[in-house]
Amino acid sequence: MHDGIGRAPRRRLPSAGLVAAVIGLAIAGATVPASAFVAHITTSVPVHDVSDEAQLRDAVVQAVEDVLKETIDFEPALIVVTRALLLGDRLYIQLLVADDEGARVFDEPDTMLEREGGTTEL
Repeated sequence: MHDGIGRAPRRRLPSAGLVAAVIGLAIAGATVPASAFVAHITTSVPVHDVSDEAQLRDAVVQAVEDVLKETIDFEPALIVVTRALLLGDRLYIQLLVADDEGARVFDEPDTMLEREGGTTEL
């Protein structure tokens, strides 16, 4: 198509900012963010004789096995009992469960603190 004088109209070139934005979006879309699974779970089990150490140990093992079988849907690489509390005839247990990627957070806390700029006291 021509303008009235016999010249072809000038095409506008995209600005450098637009080109940079398109390239940035293409790169961001091509990268896959790391994913990690970490769960903090509270469960409880009945305990009938608190003086029986073997029964307490069995209760904790049973609680952990139940959580792994019924609650989480990933292969755990880290299982930590973060708290246990006996109230009456029930043992309440808090568990921290993480997959391989989630466990790295706990394997390398100093590296993460350096990268994040240190700790913040609340």
